[in-house]
Amino acid sequence: MSVLARRNCIIAAVNRRYHKRNHKFGIKVPRDWDKAVAFDKENGNRLWQDAVQKEIKNVRITFKVLDEGEAVPPWCFQEINCHLIFDVKMEDFWRKARLVAGGHMTNTPTKNTYASVVSHELV
Repeated sequence: MSVLARRNCIIAAVNRRYHKRNHKFGIKVPRDWDKAVAFDKENGNRLWQDAVQKEIKNVRITFKVLDEGEAVPPWCFQEINCHLIFDVKMEDFWRKARLVAGGHMTNTPTKNTYASVVSHELV
């Protein structure tokens, strides 16, 4: 078996294992916002939606929301795709959501130092 074939087998095995993880501690874990809302309706609660609202409240200070009249973004603006990652924590089985940006898709600044991870203390 060639090295590339072996690599492809390992990647396929990891992908199969990763994508099958849709339950944690017996609780369904959503993959996106629509599934989170559907799970909340199914269970008759708002646990996933509250987790997303808490995360949005925590990261809102990082973003500048443009006014209605500001159709043109600033010159330094670069669009970054974001997605939500959901998890269930073991303490009291509380739901957690994280808003994650695709920072690997940004252009690296030439004049400033660049860190791909920002801590809450720095913000």
